[in-house]
Amino acid sequence: MKNKNNLLKSLAAGLLILLSLSCSLVSGERQISVYLSEESPWELVSGKEVWYLLRWIDPQAGIMEQHITAGINKVVIEAAKGGLLVFAAYPYGTGTPIGALLTPDSSEGGISKPEAHLTYAGGAAADIMLTLEEYAPGLTANIEGRVFTSLLNEAGSGNGWRVRRESIYRDILLGQLDAATFEQLPEYKLEMFGIPQGYWIPDTPERSGISVHTGSSITISGFFKGTFRYLLPIENLCLLIIGGESEAFWYLEQLPP
Repeated sequence: MKNKNNLLKSLAAGLLILLSLSCSLVSGERQISVYLSEESPWELVSGKEVWYLLRWIDPQAGIMEQHITAGINKVVIEAAKGGLLVFAAYPYGTGTPIGALLTPDSSEGGISKPEAHLTYAGGAAADIMLTLEEYAPGLTANIEGRVFTSLLNEAGSGNGWRVRRESIYRDILLGQLDAATFEQLPEYKLEMFGIPQGYWIPDTPERSGISVHTGSSITISGFFKGTFRYLLPIENLCLLIIGGESEAFWYLEQLPP
């Protein structure tokens, strides 16, 4: 009887393993290695590691998020198969992200275990896809990631953030996305007063830092419609600049530890 019970237990365990494997195959999930391939200037200049918020689009579950502890540059996540793979990692949860867009047949490392190498060149494209997914779930699935990223960066003269987003969202919704969709935004200057003294570090290598001296005003060119962030590490302060069509406003905020 004892041997019979042991045999039944072994058979039951075997069935559970087979059932688990079957469910895994049916669900079509795969592991994806995500690499933070570029450091934020906030890390490089200050010498202080920062934490990131990783956001990605799962073809079935939608937008997912994961906190990445400071000092970690690789994580492994699971996502359903099929559709465009979108990843973006935001320093301190809100800074300019590094990102990547990968179509299933072009994923590095093969279709079963793709690798996503996140860079600043792919950050704007990933952020656009995540925003679109929030308002129109599933609409990003059939976009060719590499072509989209290339067109976006080319239109922005190497800066994918300097492209008008409204036309991109509109044409994707209408199914009319083409090269004419990508419109470069005009630049303008910004004058600021009362900024605390010190060297303010940009959150992207595409911009230069700002040196501020006591009691001086500063005039900076190269702003356009969008959001710009600069960090003063000694005070853990962030200078947040919100750019409109032809002018911008700014304010200071304390960063989380």
